[in-house]
Order: sequence, then C-alpha cells, then structure tokens
Amino acid sequence: MSHITKKNINMIKMIILIIFILFITFTLVFTYYIELLVKSTCIKAVNKYNTEIISALVNLIQDENNCSKEKSRALWALGQLGDIKALEFLIENYNYTNEDNICDDEAHFAIKKIKEKTFNLPGFLWRWTWKKNI
Repeated sequence: MSHITKKNINMIKMIILIIFILFITFTLVFTYYIELLVKSTCIKAVNKYNTEIISALVNLIQDENNCSKEKSRALWALGQLGDIKALEFLIENYNYTNEDNICDDEAHFAIKKIKEKTFNLPGFLWRWTWKKNI
C-alpha cells in the first residue's frame, strides 16, 4: 500500500500549479498571436482601400485582384472582430466559392462568430483600443 505523505501532496500541488501556469501562458500567447494576425490583416486592408476597417476588409474580399488566401484571411478577421456591420455583407455572400472553398468556410465561421456574440479577445481589443489607432 502506498502512503500519501505531506511531501507527496505538496509535489502534486506543485505539478498542478505548473500545469495551470503553462496553460494560462499558452492561452495568452496564442490569443496575442491571433490579435496580431487580425490587426495585421486590418492594417493591410485599410492601407490598400483607405477606408474604415470593416469596409476595407469587405473591399478586400470583393476585389477580384486579390487571391483566395487574402480573401479568406479577411473573412476570418471579420469573424474575429465580431462587428455586426459585417453580418449583412457576409450573409449576402454566404455562398462565395472558389476551387478550394476556403472562403466559404471562413464566411461560415465569421457569420457564426458574429451571430453567437461570444467573447473573443481580438474583437474586444479592436473595439476598445486599436480601432481608433488604425
């Protein structure tokens, strides 16, 4: 039979604490990375189309000169931002297709994300901080 000693209990507590700290660190780093990708996509669109963020992303998606990767990233960014102003455009263009349907997938994601109104850090940061600075 094994004995549960105070030393073993302290070791288990330490392992749980380390796992918790690693989880929080990973979550923060991953969230910050997503926020940087969204911000980068928005900055590129705003610089290219010289308009506010949501309109710039919509213009990027509608522009036939942009590749599907750029369009899908803009669709993804719209979903991350969660701005209700993008919903009408997304629903009207719900069945946008190309050979790999990546834009369809991102449009579905964006619509779902906006309709659910779930909290996401990029959307929060956009509304409260860097929206005014782009």
